Amino acid sequence: MTIHHRSPHFTASQRGPRRMLLLLLASLPLLFALLPATAQNRLDIQVTIFSEPSGKETVAVAYDRKIPRADIDRDLAALAGHLRLPPPALKVTEERGIVVAEAELSGLTNWSTGTVNLDALINTFKRYGHFQVMCMFLGDFPLRTVENQQRGPVRVETQVNGSTVSYQIRVDQSHGVPKDIPSFNQRDALWPLVLGVVGLLAVLAACAYLIAYAIRARRRA
Repeated sequence: MTIHHRSPHFTASQRGPRRMLLLLLASLPLLFALLPATAQNRLDIQVTIFSEPSGKETVAVAYDRKIPRADIDRDLAALAGHLRLPPPALKVTEERGIVVAEAELSGLTNWSTGTVNLDALINTFKRYGHFQVMCMFLGDFPLRTVENQQRGPVRVETQVNGSTVSYQIRVDQSHGVPKDIPSFNQRDALWPLVLGVVGLLAVLAACAYLIAYAIRARRRA
């Protein structure tokens, strides 16, 4: 699936509105999920990612309750670690009981392959059980086809809407927080083809050797 759309590009004079929009996107889905009528779908956290073609990403993590600053620092440092980055500088705000941590990162979205690094997100936030990741792409992101998936204790449900893609992620914690999580990252489809060609060439080479060996054996006889 490839998304074709026109997305807004923010100039320096628009950084204030951009930040307001980012915090709004981070908080609204969580606020809706907290309504009593949808208690069964209650989100523990909401992750919103603004992704630019340059590779720059603004990430906002909204928590449904007051949470120690040390836990927020640990979460964002762990996420950066999965991306092989140092712990980022954070801006933490609170509005109506919703705590939002904002950071600048890179590596969660890949504009060359059209993929999202779900493994980093799931392994970072798996202890929360139920969370949503919303990616907003500021350009023509070549999103690869994504389907709902269940792997081990993790279920990922995907919804694409224009220039955004949302992932509802549920982690089964009936036996505690799982230590090992199966990979959800999409692999480059070229590698299976390359391996298949290499395997075929190896078989052909072996056949050619056996035929040559048989011919030489006959001549000797």
